Amino acid sequence: MAPRRVRKFRPYPKELLEPIRVNPEQGSTLGCVLQGAFERLEALCEHYKIPNDADKWCSLALALAFDHVPAFRIADKKSGRKPSAQKLAEDVMLFTELTRADLADESVNEAACNLVKRSGRFNGRSPEGLRQRYYRIRYIHTPEGERMYRFLAHLSAKGVPQKKL
Repeated sequence: MAPRRVRKFRPYPKELLEPIRVNPEQGSTLGCVLQGAFERLEALCEHYKIPNDADKWCSLALALAFDHVPAFRIADKKSGRKPSAQKLAEDVMLFTELTRADLADESVNEAACNLVKRSGRFNGRSPEGLRQRYYRIRYIHTPEGERMYRFLAHLSAKGVPQKKL
């Protein structure tokens, strides 16, 4: 099991570490609690460097949510290896072959089967796996698709180099 990542928070000032103390001799207990809570909210705004304006409470709520609620965390990019140039070449070949079949109203499944049979590059791969990868490449909102469309845009901007005869 991977070790749990510990999040580091800003250390709170002293007034935010002390609990609200209620002294019944001073009068209303509810009044003491509300006054103490309001003072601590103001100290919390200072701690997060929130300006004293109309949106102060909304800004405080968001700052606290970003620090404490997991759903408000901003996900980092996927860690891992960058896909190799060889993988990009395979993706281009797969995209080209299966798009050609798709545009000719042929079965993408059959085209994937034929690609496995005739191409040494895809030997040992399942046609179903190739078909699924093709659809991930084709859809721009996947990492594979975004990479393919960036590559194609780069090619169209530079133009394909021609051999001189």
